[in-house]
Amino acid sequence: KRDESFLRELPEDLVIFRPKALEPSTFFKNTEFLEEKGKRPFRYFLWPDSRILWLINALPQIGKIIKNFKPHGMVVQAPPFSSLLLGLLASKLYKIPYILDMWDPWSDDLYGMYPTFWQKNLTDKTEEALMKEARGIIVVTYPMKYRLLHKYPFLESHKIEVITFGYEEDEMKDIGEIDYNPPLKILYLGSLFGIHKDPQVFLEAFHEFIKKGNRNVKLILVGTKSKRILELASGIPKENIELIPYIPHGEIPKFIRSSHLLWLLTTPGPGYDLIMPSKLFEYLGARRPILATVPPGWVQDFLKRINAFVCDPVNKSEILDTLYRIWNSFENKKLPLPPQEIRAFYSYENLSERYAAFLKEHLS
Repeated sequence: KRDESFLRELPEDLVIFRPKALEPSTFFKNTEFLEEKGKRPFRYFLWPDSRILWLINALPQIGKIIKNFKPHGMVVQAPPFSSLLLGLLASKLYKIPYILDMWDPWSDDLYGMYPTFWQKNLTDKTEEALMKEARGIIVVTYPMKYRLLHKYPFLESHKIEVITFGYEEDEMKDIGEIDYNPPLKILYLGSLFGIHKDPQVFLEAFHEFIKKGNRNVKLILVGTKSKRILELASGIPKENIELIPYIPHGEIPKFIRSSHLLWLLTTPGPGYDLIMPSKLFEYLGARRPILATVPPGWVQDFLKRINAFVCDPVNKSEILDTLYRIWNSFENKKLPLPPQEIRAFYSYENLSERYAAFLKEHLS
């Protein structure tokens, strides 16, 4: 869903252009159907993604923007990957340099967007052209950087900057200290569907934890969920689980304030070792303990460094053991918090300074 509350955070004098376009979401109101089934037929003939028709209105709009504002350069951010085509076309038409800002890998096709050979081939060739023309590249993880350097030997390491996601300090300032009054509340924020966010094994372990006599605990799931997840959750006693639909971003702090632990979930899937969930940094900023069910790898290693409770998302016994460790820490009022020095590094105030410095260096 589009969260209009983010618009209130923008400066009043910021000019925003929002060209409209038809896409699958225009025809499907059911979010679950759209995400899990509705897009599949479109993937055979839409490239690079379902927002490609946006270019029909966006490219002429770019011409007007350039004429009126005369920018020195562009930041081309993806996904959606159709914005990469827009940036490449605008750069060639109007001779404007650009910086790529990649939140996800593209040609690695983590989400199975390209079922045909022609799509995969065209993606590879277009990505290579983008990399050759870019003045600089920003990625959100070191594995993404190393992947690009390996795939495109012409790239220079100093032209690829790793700037992760972060958190807004102002949003977290009123969270407060942990209230250790029971029940132990474990909070999950975000959608639950798709190959990278499958909570089945965790829900089974959580249910078993309750059946073994640990009833003074509550799992709170906030966000859109698939029917399958709702069915899995229905087997857990109602007093131990709360299902809350999508909420605006501005309401998140009040849920964090009343929780004891924030749950981060990533399940194994194609390319999971290249990405890092943006939610991790929001949790880091919230000054709350973190429970992370993520596969072994560099993300899990990072989470251990920030004192998170970490376990494999598909290992039921490991999850169960972790829940017991959490309960013991809760009873002793000693739930571990992320180190302040690491937390401060990922504030958007700090990250934005690095971002601005990179733009100045490579677009000036």
